[in-house]
Amino acid sequence: MGLTEGLTESQIVERASGRRPGESRRVKLGVEERSFASFRAGEWDDFAEATGGSFLGSWRVINVRRLFGRVRLFNFLLVEGTQEPRKIGQCAVLVHNGEVSFLDKIQLAGAYQQLSRKCLDLVMRRFGNVAYSYGSQWNDEAEFDLGGIERFEVGSRIFHLDLIDCGKWADFAAYRRGVSENIRRDYKKAKDAGTVVKTSVGLAAMRDLFALVAMRGHMMRRNTESFSHVFDYLLHAAKLLVLGQRGFIVTGKVKGRCYAAFFGAEVGDRLYYISGGTRSSRLGVGSYLLLTLIERWFAKHPTGKLLMGDCGTACDQPIHNCGNLLYRRKLRVRSVHGVNFHLKPKPEASGNGNFTAANERP
Repeated sequence: MGLTEGLTESQIVERASGRRPGESRRVKLGVEERSFASFRAGEWDDFAEATGGSFLGSWRVINVRRLFGRVRLFNFLLVEGTQEPRKIGQCAVLVHNGEVSFLDKIQLAGAYQQLSRKCLDLVMRRFGNVAYSYGSQWNDEAEFDLGGIERFEVGSRIFHLDLIDCGKWADFAAYRRGVSENIRRDYKKAKDAGTVVKTSVGLAAMRDLFALVAMRGHMMRRNTESFSHVFDYLLHAAKLLVLGQRGFIVTGKVKGRCYAAFFGAEVGDRLYYISGGTRSSRLGVGSYLLLTLIERWFAKHPTGKLLMGDCGTACDQPIHNCGNLLYRRKLRVRSVHGVNFHLKPKPEASGNGNFTAANERP
């Protein structure tokens, strides 16, 4: 299987394997590099979905990243005694301009989440003393162990992601009763006005791009932010092309006129709110669109999640008291820990490594 590096037996692996300390055979954690061609159709995405990877770590996205540098793929394998190595994780990294960037995160099976630091160490041994970046604004990962990285300067951005966790509610009816009275009132007004919510997926969503960009333009003007309709259109068109059937646009219209639009991505039981906008009105279409989308997600994935994005604060208990954050609070979001960090070799360590892979051209 091409195992070239390993770690000795650990109590973490013993617990994850369901055995009591002292009962396990010798266990090693190894890493192997694989080519793109070695993955069968759906293999990468199936594992990514099962381990909570975001749309940034999907097969189509990492393939597109090959346009910007060399992308290398790694499997993490657990070897127990004489048994065949068993895959417990995977990751993709972009090698460009002397930096190794993890695309999304290290995707680990649930029982082995504690091994993320050990996996990071294995990848770093492959590349040596170069710069590393890890995580993204969509990486809702438990706090990462960055202790003992002596030869690197660590730049860690602590942040939180807001999400609606369907599993925390008995059903959609219970969730809707739990949202704020203002949201429920807007929902009723929009429903009485005959709001029509439509979802278009993949390339079929291109026909709704003008509506999406128009709604985003209305929102940006309200917030007095600069905005280019042409650039925004091209940007979202490119995202739809890259995401394929994972990307979608939802519109909310009254008598044929669009009042709200939502651009998102679907990965397994996780729905990502990437962008959106609303037209100023008193009809409550934005709330109706979101609750309709959430209701459909409850029906499809009763324990799924809707991720709303970074809440822009580093405190353990984020306060959502104004603007968009206040609206999220009315939707009863929960804030979870996110991971995003950078490692830069210290000057005295930069000359110690002889590994040149980070400077390879694609």
